[in-house]
Amino acid sequence: PKRVWGATGPSRFDCSGLTQWVYKKNGISIPRTSSAQRNAGKKIAISQLRAGDIVWRPGHVGFYVGGGQVIHAPGTGKVVCYTSVKGFTCGLRFN
Repeated sequence: PKRVWGATGPSRFDCSGLTQWVYKKNGISIPRTSSAQRNAGKKIAISQLRAGDIVWRPGHVGFYVGGGQVIHAPGTGKVVCYTSVKGFTCGLRFN
């Protein structure tokens, strides 16, 4: 799917729309925006991440998938893809 600002899926997402949609599909309700997700989740250190945790940096979120990799919706018009966890400042756990 492509990234579109404010999109909540399933064919287009922004970063927090993607995380909210995936969690909802797994029966977990989380807030809509990246800042609200940061405020609602249990903050964890990057070194404590487990696959499925949300990673956060100012204005952006994605999912940690393991091996130092994140899947995220990177920018308007770009497709959901993998990137390094480098640059994310904390993890968020909701389960």
